[in-house]
Amino acid sequence: VYSDYGVGFFYAHLDTFAPGLQTGDRVSIGQFIGTVGDTGNAAPGAYHLHFGIAVGGGGSDVNPYPSLRAVCP
Repeated sequence: VYSDYGVGFFYAHLDTFAPGLQTGDRVSIGQFIGTVGDTGNAAPGAYHLHFGIAVGGGGSDVNPYPSLRAVCP
């Protein structure tokens, strides 16, 4: 997911995507985009999400922890 300001948001291990959601669609804050899964090296039932923030089309990684703490104290 990319913002209008060139910030990319990375969601890995999604199991399903929202019905009708297509590459290039605009999404809104709080909009459902998918469900987490247990893909990769995860044990069955170990649902998890790898989330990342990158500025400039994936160039500079940003630690998402401070942003997440600000909205989920």
